[in-house]
Amino acid sequence: MRSLTSQSCLRMMSEQHTQSVKLFFRTFENHLSRIRDDGKDANQAYRAQVLLSQIGLFEKAMLEEGAGAAGFSDAAGFGELVEIEQFADLAAWAVAQRALTGIAAVHFLDPSGEWHCLAGDGILPMRLRAGEWLRRGLVAQLHHAKNMFIAYLFGQPRLVLQFDEQEGSAVDRGKMALFFARLLPVFVSDRITQPTVYSADRAIIAKDPHFCDLLGLIEKASGKDVSILLEGESGTGKEVIANFIHRHSPRSGKPIVAVNCAAIPAGLIESELFGHEKGAFTNAYSRQIGRVEEADGGTLFLDEIGEMPFAMQAKLLRFLQLHEFHRVGGKNKISVDVRIVAATNRHLKDQVAKGEFREDLYYRLSVMPFVIPPLRERIDDIGALSEYFFDKYGRSFGFAPLKVDPIVYQHLCGYDFPGNVRELENLIQNILVIAQGPTVTVAHLPPDIRAVPPVALPERAADSPKRVWRPRSSYGRNFRISRGKSAVAVGGNPELERLLGQTPKNNDELKLLKQEIQNYASDLTLLVEARFLRDLLARAEGSMPKASTLGNINRTLLYKMIDRTKHLDEEGR
Repeated sequence: MRSLTSQSCLRMMSEQHTQSVKLFFRTFENHLSRIRDDGKDANQAYRAQVLLSQIGLFEKAMLEEGAGAAGFSDAAGFGELVEIEQFADLAAWAVAQRALTGIAAVHFLDPSGEWHCLAGDGILPMRLRAGEWLRRGLVAQLHHAKNMFIAYLFGQPRLVLQFDEQEGSAVDRGKMALFFARLLPVFVSDRITQPTVYSADRAIIAKDPHFCDLLGLIEKASGKDVSILLEGESGTGKEVIANFIHRHSPRSGKPIVAVNCAAIPAGLIESELFGHEKGAFTNAYSRQIGRVEEADGGTLFLDEIGEMPFAMQAKLLRFLQLHEFHRVGGKNKISVDVRIVAATNRHLKDQVAKGEFREDLYYRLSVMPFVIPPLRERIDDIGALSEYFFDKYGRSFGFAPLKVDPIVYQHLCGYDFPGNVRELENLIQNILVIAQGPTVTVAHLPPDIRAVPPVALPERAADSPKRVWRPRSSYGRNFRISRGKSAVAVGGNPELERLLGQTPKNNDELKLLKQEIQNYASDLTLLVEARFLRDLLARAEGSMPKASTLGNINRTLLYKMIDRTKHLDEEGR
């Protein structure tokens, strides 16, 4: 009898929990619908619509994962959640319902750029460095803090959730962190507009904690007269850092001279570096001062040092040892005082092991070696650099003051940027040229960037309609239905009949309908491209060169078409 009573109580508690969850989500759904239909803020309306498309998944997850948890049976707790209007109240609820959420403290970055503990008791680490990403650019586990997760909004870290130390919370920590990150855009709609600038002269913009630590070490090394080697991928800003080193060194009053070793032919590099005398070789009609001599008293920046011919490496090594050289065709020794900063996008130790780079020269150059991290590992810097480039080129193009949709930053922070900072800078110029005005939206992003899901918003649910508020652009496309031919065009196509059968009552409804039609036309275009590619590759037997010839299409464009239609093949499997 006692066992039966216990089971009845558990069943009643479970029913109360289910009713409370459903009540909360229906209330939350009505709240989002009002935001979407209000029409005052397009960005808020878009975020509300995306969350509405996901709310069924959230409700299902809460019901399934809370079925066996004692903390989930508190109907009063869910009643409080229904009344929440501010994010601070949500943070307080999350900590109060600790048995449900596992959250011990909530830390928030306010618009002034200061971190505050909104609820609970917890100490925030001095350095908020993202460790393992749960979803790139959205939520990550903090480095060296397994119980803390950092959530990003519009490319900026805005929220830190501190969970209980013990393992085995009612809800998986990662899922709970993702849930809060998805709710964040509903309560917070603005970016923090002031980027952190590492150097006073705005030469380097950095917010990533790890990169800031690295810049601190580089600044210390700048004050000592030692050789510095910068290694890193192309476009990471090695030359910018070389100039940073020169400006923070005792030699800042003298020139910095840059030499791109990869751009100089092997037969001319000695003359370019050390100069030549009159008559030293054919067409040497006068004495020429070399780049080393030009840098006397200052800094010599040797870019792409890994491309220097092996024979020339020995002559450079001798110069580094003695600080003297002979001009080509000259007999007199010339002494100079220069500081060497070298850079390469190769791994010089591997080249040394292969015998492609002199080991003794490597150790001469790398008294202080630094590896510059790629932009994809500096998520915090993407938003700050984007703001800087938008401001810089917006003024240059005459578009200031510039208004950028925050969702643009979300797309940028979800992209890998294989070309690093250089690619980001070129991309910002491309966006502004397409925008042709002071307002930048997602529609002005290139297709490969638009294809990246906004990192601070949930992805489309598997069972939701495929075309729901997807940001697309009609740029470069002509979608036209001629009068009198629409009956033929839409025959047998219910979706197109539905779209063309609507009559907008006002401008807002017209805009929404036009967006749906553009989305539909874009999807049809991708389907046609996918069928074209499947047939072409089948005829070419999988050979890309043959496919390029048969299809009369540039191979670069062919690869781009395959990349933007590959998700259709994945969905069809």
